[in-house]
Amino acid sequence: MTRIGILSPGTSEFDSRAQRIARTLAARGDEVTIYSRLAAGLAAEEQLDGYRIVRIPLDDEALADGRSQGARRPRSLVGRVRWALSIVGYRVRALLERLPTVRRLERFPLEPIQVARRFEASVRVEPHDVWHGMWAISLPTLERVRRRHGGVTLYDPRDVYLRSRSFDAMPRWERWLMTRFERRWARQADAVIQVSEPYAEMTARDLGLGSLPIVRNTPDRWDPPVPRPDRFRETLGLTAETRIVLYQGLLIADRGIEQAMDAILEVPDAVLVLMGPDDHRGGSRRQARFRDRAARPPYAGRVHVIDPVPPGSCSAGRPRRT
Repeated sequence: MTRIGILSPGTSEFDSRAQRIARTLAARGDEVTIYSRLAAGLAAEEQLDGYRIVRIPLDDEALADGRSQGARRPRSLVGRVRWALSIVGYRVRALLERLPTVRRLERFPLEPIQVARRFEASVRVEPHDVWHGMWAISLPTLERVRRRHGGVTLYDPRDVYLRSRSFDAMPRWERWLMTRFERRWARQADAVIQVSEPYAEMTARDLGLGSLPIVRNTPDRWDPPVPRPDRFRETLGLTAETRIVLYQGLLIADRGIEQAMDAILEVPDAVLVLMGPDDHRGGSRRQARFRDRAARPPYAGRVHVIDPVPPGSCSAGRPRRT
């Protein structure tokens, strides 16, 4: 039996790839734990299909806006000075985060470094024989957990993070700097894999590596029952003749969601269904914005926003309308 620790710095609630890998390894007889981000409403630990998900607090406690408006001030002089400095620091950080370069640097490499420190300090992280790090955000964590607990490390980028739209417009010096961080951390891993040949070629070129093994993101085979379920139409009250265009994934910018909402208005007898979370951290603000927009003309009745469904739960019930 091999002890395998999967580092997936989202919440793992809707991460079908991480759960599919864990389920496959557990069925083989391995002891598998997915280490993820703790978010409101989620269990700190749960058992699924023979493997565990252990969630760890990975985020700093943000200062609320109301803290500087009406919050009770400390009585001591030292306490008041610290209180004032925390407010100034929060406001300066808020101003700096308006700069695109600062926002990108916070996402990489600063956030991965913070995540690595939290993982390294957590007493809930146990020794494993293999550490499987998912996404670029897990890279510095891989080396730290290996140094503390032993084992070998595997880097699984899942995509080409620094080539995504979020980083597409950054200047050359910024790309050079970020790529150096990813290259240094990735080359410390014992192995690097990718999900497709084009991604493997891009990753190998950026990181200065040789050919990479391909582990495809292939869903489990599903044999639909007879009669075949029609959960979307049942949930949304749609007729059998209504065509459904489904967007399934993160509700984030630069994915063409807004354009799809406009395009569906030109397609007769069709609706657009948006199904997904805000991000891998368990947020809901973006989903609320899309839900509000879909409820107003001209999108009302043509665009629907529904909650994502955790992997393996489809047979338990219908998608939930929001």
